[in-house]
Order: sequence, then structure tokens, then C-alpha cells
Amino acid sequence: GSPGWYGSREAFKDFVRSDLREELLSLLPSPHLPCAYAALILSSQVTWILDLSVCSYKAGADIRILARYSLAYLAFTLWFWCAFNGLFYLSDRTSESGRTRLLDWFKTLGVAGVIFLWTVISFAVVVGVTRQSDRVGFFCYLAFSMMLPFFILDTFKVCRRHCPKQEATRL
Repeated sequence: GSPGWYGSREAFKDFVRSDLREELLSLLPSPHLPCAYAALILSSQVTWILDLSVCSYKAGADIRILARYSLAYLAFTLWFWCAFNGLFYLSDRTSESGRTRLLDWFKTLGVAGVIFLWTVISFAVVVGVTRQSDRVGFFCYLAFSMMLPFFILDTFKVCRRHCPKQEATRL
């Protein structure tokens, strides 16, 4: 665990309170969780899905159903990535201390509630998609899920900057 890597529990606390804190604060006002941290957070979910898929395949599961399940839940990790980014973004936006401690608690509960709702709704969608036999709905879900990283990484803002039509309207 952390004492083995950092020498002691106190050294780990010092790292979290100094170097890691400074690194994360240097990202602000950027509302994004760095991709390396997102990959670290999501790696356990991805390995769990892959492990379950391989075990199900070895147990004799139908390959088409298994592929549908695996793809749907791997796409769900992209929704989960959005939840982490949303937490990072909303925490940044609501981080200024309110006038009262009660207001700060309500802001914290509001952020937690929004992230909770996003996660529950996205999980309900993935469960619904995997239980349906409709291929169009499944592929629409996959396509939408695959577009989520473009929103997270502000890819569409880059595309807008390089669009000649918008350049002409700015002048």
C-alpha cells in the first residue's frame, strides 16, 4: 500500500497535501481531470469487465451476447469518466467558501447528488441496452458513448477554432 511506496503514512499524507495538491491545483481553471488519473481510476473497472468477459467465455457463454455485454460495459466506463470529470468540474465551480458552513454543505451535497444521478442514470441506460435485442439502439448507445471523450477533451472547441466559416464571422 501507500506506506510501502512512500516510506510511512505521514510521508504519504505529506505527498497528498503538498505535491499532489499543487499538481491538481495547477490544472485550474481547467475543469478536467487529467487523462492519466482518469486511466488509473478506470483501469480497475475495465479489468473487471474484461475478467468477467473472459471467465464467461471460458464457461461457454454465447460469443454474440458476450460481445454485446463487454462492449456495452466498456462504453459505460466512458460515462463513468464523465462522472469523474463532472465531479472535478463542479467541485472547481463550487469551491469558493460560502457565507455559512450550511451553504458549503448544501453545495457539496448538490455536487454529490448530480454525480450520483448521472451515474445511476448511465448505469440504468447500460442495463437497458444490454437487455434489449435491438441492434440500432445498441449501436446508437455505443456511438454516443464513444463521443463522450470528445466533449471531455474539448475536441469540438478545437474544431470550431479551425472552422473557416466561423473565422469569417469573427472578422
